[in-house]
Amino acid sequence: MDYKHSPVERVHLEDSTDPAYRAEVESRIVRKGVVGIVERDGKYLVIQRSEYVPAPLLYSFPGGGIELGETPQQALIREFTEELGAPCTPRRQILESLSAWGAHIAWWLADMTDEQIAAIKPDEREVAQVLWLAPDEIKNSDNNISSMYLFFDWLEEQKSL
Repeated sequence: MDYKHSPVERVHLEDSTDPAYRAEVESRIVRKGVVGIVERDGKYLVIQRSEYVPAPLLYSFPGGGIELGETPQQALIREFTEELGAPCTPRRQILESLSAWGAHIAWWLADMTDEQIAAIKPDEREVAQVLWLAPDEIKNSDNNISSMYLFFDWLEEQKSL
């Protein structure tokens, strides 16, 4: 799977009342996941994925799969704790996407306290390194998982509202 160039589609299951649209999108979902976007002083928390996970060594926002019985918020807290050794506080969902490989991802804005940030200790099985990057550094990188650009498209939309 080419995780750098695979198409990722923005979907709208959360706010759709169209049963045909919902059924069509849901028929393509193989797995559900969540990512968290933490911003601090104009920079975003980004991980470089380890060589041992899908999309090895690419940049992404922290997150992962939603387990059976979990809410997206619970999954986000668990994934931050597993990957980074520190939890986050989910604020609100801003996006949904569907990857070419059937991953339905809920995108959440999240917060971390100074203490949580200081406690970050990445699990090397999942995370090669933790970075704080400015938007242009992320957008201009050729090392991103393809879905990263959806967030910046959403961010631009918010500026025009």
